[in-house]
Amino acid sequence: LVERLIIMTPEDTIEPKHIPAPYNKEKEKDEEELDQLFKLSSLTEAKNEFEKLFIVNKLKEFGGNISQTAEAINVERSYLHKKIKMYGIDVSEYKRR
Repeated sequence: LVERLIIMTPEDTIEPKHIPAPYNKEKEKDEEELDQLFKLSSLTEAKNEFEKLFIVNKLKEFGGNISQTAEAINVERSYLHKKIKMYGIDVSEYKRR
């Protein structure tokens, strides 16, 4: 696995996002969350849940930085703040230390 990661990772540093499931429990969790979307009963529920997961994943990617996340997903910061509040997302969980 390590040899494969060294060869296949385009960056200089191997990060958790590069490690495949089942070795990466975070990816397994993400896949389980996506599987749950298909069990929802309505399109509205599925769209809302997907939007929440999408925002959370982007916040993780940008270390909880609202400005960078908003720019990356092509929305205004105020709109992103509104969605974060609507879904009860705790941005501090994703801040890089």
